[in-house]
This record gives sequence, structure tokens and C-alpha cells, in this order.
Amino acid sequence: MAIDINPFKGLFIIGNYKETFENEVSKLLETEPEPALKIRIQLSEALCDAYVNETGNIPDGVQLNRLANWLLLKELKDRHPDKVTRAKYPILSKRQLRVRHKREKADEFVEKRAKVGNEKRSRRDLTGFSADNQQ
Repeated sequence: MAIDINPFKGLFIIGNYKETFENEVSKLLETEPEPALKIRIQLSEALCDAYVNETGNIPDGVQLNRLANWLLLKELKDRHPDKVTRAKYPILSKRQLRVRHKREKADEFVEKRAKVGNEKRSRRDLTGFSADNQQ
């Protein structure tokens, strides 16, 4: 006989269930000290299961995103610039992704400039003077 212990059971039966879910997510995110990952996963699953079982709906995407960020808290807080080579499956924050994309664009620009620089140009191409430009 399995015992169903869900601290969120019966929470979404009465009242505005979307607002209640948002408030419960906020309470979880404010939990101090931060629970271990296993406990955060169990609490997130219990909250979502109670919501789906009692309302028949899927929770709001914004709230699910907040829960996902809470689950990945340790990875998102890691600000080490070389996270990609240190972790097998690195998870980058939005800021880290922006920096990475900027660096990759800079690398592409350098590659294009090097390619153009290696092509053989005539003397006229370098000065900008050609027979078409004569007055």
C-alpha cells in the first residue's frame, strides 16, 4: 500500500488555482537555505502533479520556467568563464550565452578578414582607383 504524501494536495480545488500556483512557486523559490537538488525536484514534481490532478490543466509556462531555473540554480549561478570545458553538459545563463555569441561573431569576422586578406588583389583594388572612376 503506497502512501500519498503530497504537501500540495487539495490546494487547487478552491479559488483562483493559477494565482495559488504562482504563490506556491514563489514560496518555493524563497526557501532558505536552498534545498538539495533531489528535494527541489521532489517538491517541483509534487506541486505540478497536484496542480494537474486537481485542475486538469497544465501549469502556466512562466511558472514552469521559474521552477526550472530553481532546479538549475547551482549551474546558473556558476559564473566561471570556462564552464564549457569544465562540465560535461554545461548550462549557460543568458548573460553567458550573450558573451559566447559575441565572441563567436568576432571569430567569424576575423576569419572573413583573413580570407579577404589572403586573396590576391591588384594595385588598383588597393588604391580604390580604377578606369571606371576616372573623370
